[in-house]
Amino acid sequence: MVQHKNIANILEKRIQNHVYPPLSQIPTQNELADEFNTSRVTIKKAIDTLIAEGLLVSNRGSGTFVMSNPLINEMNFSGKSYTGLTATMGEEKDRISSAIIKFESDFPNSRLQKILLLGETSPIYHIIRLRNLDNEPFQLEHTFMPIDVIPGVNKEILFHSIYSYIQDSLGLKIGSSYRIIKAVKPDELDITYLDCKTDDPILEVEQVVYLDNGVPFEYSRSRHRYDKGGIVINNQIDL
Repeated sequence: MVQHKNIANILEKRIQNHVYPPLSQIPTQNELADEFNTSRVTIKKAIDTLIAEGLLVSNRGSGTFVMSNPLINEMNFSGKSYTGLTATMGEEKDRISSAIIKFESDFPNSRLQKILLLGETSPIYHIIRLRNLDNEPFQLEHTFMPIDVIPGVNKEILFHSIYSYIQDSLGLKIGSSYRIIKAVKPDELDITYLDCKTDDPILEVEQVVYLDNGVPFEYSRSRHRYDKGGIVINNQIDL
């Protein structure tokens, strides 16, 4: 049976390729369930995912339609997405490349101890990666992870996807995240690696990500150039 995430990815590609044009109605849940040989519950989860990302809108009694939203473009990402940049890009992940600026083990300061529920002698990874999109600076990631929770991370993994390693190699399931999005001033690393000026604003996404058992496994601060896309949050109002 096809999982709802895979179905959501397929439907998203159809929207991007105008198989389902803007303002058009997509097939019914029953029709999609037959096509993918799955249940309506699975189809509803896939559709709800795309509604949350602002790609679809559901009108009770009328069906589900493709949004015509000029604010959304290929460099904007869902505010609810926390599965990592590589997974977010999907089939276009080859457009992403990584440069490792810092990769070392350390001990958590008092703030990280509180956020990640660690003792002062619990080892953590301290990772800084530059993510390039189409060979241009896109995102600077500052990541802290407990080594005991996510063992075995190496440079080869960092050049690709940490989240894929966590899920596919370690067999862990990612649960939820807590995220704060704000505008900040650039620091020296931003100026150096994101190629921005001292007065350019930076979009920072600060987040804590949890496994499905509630254990926090990542605290990160992702910093984006102001002119390299944004975060899309779609609020669905039930009348």
